[in-house]
Amino acid sequence: MINKRILSTIHHASKCLIIVSVMLMLISTGCTRVESPKTPIPISETPVEEPITPVADIANPTKNKYEAIIQAYLEQIPEEALTQTPVFEEDQSILVNRMVQLYKEKASTKEIYELYLEGIRQLSPKQGDKFVAYAISGMNNNIYDDSMDLEKIAYDPIFFEEADRVQYKYIELSRDPKRIMNQEVREIVEAAKDQGYYVASSEGMLYYLVDFTVFAKYRNYNTATMATLIEILAFDTLDPMTSDAALIVSGSTLAARTYYIEKN
Repeated sequence: MINKRILSTIHHASKCLIIVSVMLMLISTGCTRVESPKTPIPISETPVEEPITPVADIANPTKNKYEAIIQAYLEQIPEEALTQTPVFEEDQSILVNRMVQLYKEKASTKEIYELYLEGIRQLSPKQGDKFVAYAISGMNNNIYDDSMDLEKIAYDPIFFEEADRVQYKYIELSRDPKRIMNQEVREIVEAAKDQGYYVASSEGMLYYLVDFTVFAKYRNYNTATMATLIEILAFDTLDPMTSDAALIVSGSTLAARTYYIEKN
C-alpha cells in the first residue's frame, strides 16, 4: 500500500515537472527577439581623451566657507610691514632682559606695554617671541588688580548703553573711542587702551582684557608660529566665542576657527 502511494506521488510529480518544462520552453521561444542588422558606427582612430581634474583642484565648499570666515577676521587685523632690521644681538638681549625683569617685578601694565611698543620692531623673530610672551604674561597677571579701577561704573548702565551701540562688541569701543558719546565712559576706555587693554563685560562685571589686535599689528616681527597664535587670540578679541558661560558664535564660525588652529 505504501509503495503504491509512493509510486503515485512520483508519477504525479513527474507530470507536473513535464508541464512546467514545456511552459518554460514556450515562454523562452516567445520572448526571443530577432534583431535587425545594425549599421556599424565608425570609430575614430585617435580617441578623444577627457581632461582629468586633479582631486586637489576640485572645489571644497566647506573649506572655502571656513577660509572666507578666517579671511574676514584677518582683514580686520592688518599687519605692519617690516620697517627696520633688528639691532645688534647685544642690544636685543638688553631689551628682552628688561621685559623679563618687568615681568618678575610685577611692574605696571603701562610700563610693560610701553616697552613692548618701543622694542618689538628692534628684535629678531626669535627674540621677539620671548619678548611678546613675557609682555602678554605680565599684562595678564595684572588684569585683576587693574580692573578694580572699573568699580566706579560697574553698576552704572552708562557703559552698557555705549556697548549696545556696537552690539556688545566691546573691542569696537576701544578701536574708535571717539564714537563713545558718554565722556566718562570714553575716558575709561581710552585709559584702558593706553595700557594695551580694552574694557569687556561678563556675568554683570566689568574688567580689562589684553587687546590682542595690537599685538597682531606687529606679528610680522615674530616667528610664523607665534604670529599664528597671536592671530588666533586676536580673533577672540574681535569676536569672543563665549560670554556668560555660553557659546555665542555660530557653528560655522566655531568650525572655521577650529579648522584654522588645526591647519596651522
